[in-house]
Parts: sequence; structure tokens; C-alpha cells
Amino acid sequence: MDDRNRHIRERAYEIWESKGRPEGRQDEDWYEAESQIGSNEPKEEAGIEAAHKYEREERKFEQSGQVARKAEEARRAIDGPEAEMLKRAEQAGKDRAQIKR
Repeated sequence: MDDRNRHIRERAYEIWESKGRPEGRQDEDWYEAESQIGSNEPKEEAGIEAAHKYEREERKFEQSGQVARKAEEARRAIDGPEAEMLKRAEQAGKDRAQIKR
């Protein structure tokens, strides 16, 4: 199997998993992967660069000493007056996820 077909197969599998592993849609997922790879190969390099940039920014944030402060802010939000609103938002997200399945 050549590299392009292997890449398509791997992308089709990712697509299938992202859709919740539905049965009987392997051709559709394959064509979608084939289309993405055929037209988006230059974008893949940009995606890799974006991932590297994200990792650099994440390390920079971690080294800034702000992690503990932001974690404390999040804990206060979860335990504080916003807790009920956050629980409702979480439930709404879960409900939407169930509808999409």
C-alpha cells in the first residue's frame, strides 16, 4: 500500500471514530478522507506548525507562574456563585452531545 492510501485509510478511521463509529458508512468516510487529503495536503503542514505554536505558548504560560492563579480562579468559580450556572452549561453540553449521536 502506498503512502497516500495509507494516509487516506488512517484519516478515514479518524473520521469514523469522530462520528461515533457508525456502521455501514465506510465508503462515505473513505471518500471524505480522500477528498481532504487530496485537497488539503499543504494545509497539513500549516496544522503541524499551529500545533507546534500551541505547544510553545502552552510552555510559555506554564513557565509564567500563572497556572496556580488560574487554577485557583477556576476552583472558586466551580465552588462559588457561578457553580449552578456552570452545572447547567455542562448539562446542556451533554444533552446536545446525546442529540448528535
